[in-house]
Amino acid sequence: TKVINKEKYMNNPKVKKYIDNEISILNEISHPNILKQIEIKDLPTNIYIITEYYNGGNLSDYLEKNKEPLSEEIVQYIMREIINGIKYLYDKSIIHRDIKLENIIINYKNENDRINNNILRGEIKISNFKFGIKKIEDKFIKKNPPDVDKKNKLINNPEYIDYKYEEKIEIWNLGKIYYKLLIGNIPFNSNFIKAIFEKIYKGDYLLSKE
Repeated sequence: TKVINKEKYMNNPKVKKYIDNEISILNEISHPNILKQIEIKDLPTNIYIITEYYNGGNLSDYLEKNKEPLSEEIVQYIMREIINGIKYLYDKSIIHRDIKLENIIINYKNENDRINNNILRGEIKISNFKFGIKKIEDKFIKKNPPDVDKKNKLINNPEYIDYKYEEKIEIWNLGKIYYKLLIGNIPFNSNFIKAIFEKIYKGDYLLSKE
């Protein structure tokens, strides 16, 4: 359940835009690999977005619990479930724009599976649609690496709410998740935006956790 302070919601146009956007998208989608919205409670002080229950945290939590590298079988299962959800959104002309480990949640079918981290018996679902948008036809992302533009500004950043994206941003983010699950690290890593920019163009990616 997401709790939104009503005063902040009404007095902050940016927050209101994100929340209204998320509610609008969740109202029109329903898929086994997407966290389902159950109800909206509009009370005097707060708005409650009530979603279906899940008991396994998110993929970032899961990776922290598993010190060993994930098997190919597990990675394939997770990616297949995520892609099923993305394909559904694609058919609805919806772009999530913030696909990352923290926004992929797990629901285990029973308590033993949760305790044993048996993700092969878990449900994988996409969550958090506040940065989602309906696709705008004939408006495409610039043909630069999705992380940076020519001025070295981060554009793979949902705060750029009016930037015109297409589905390529989803493919890029899916690739980063796949890499992280399989290798244990992100492909392009640096504390400096310019360095990330250069690594992407050179294909200078990490092959281990070090």
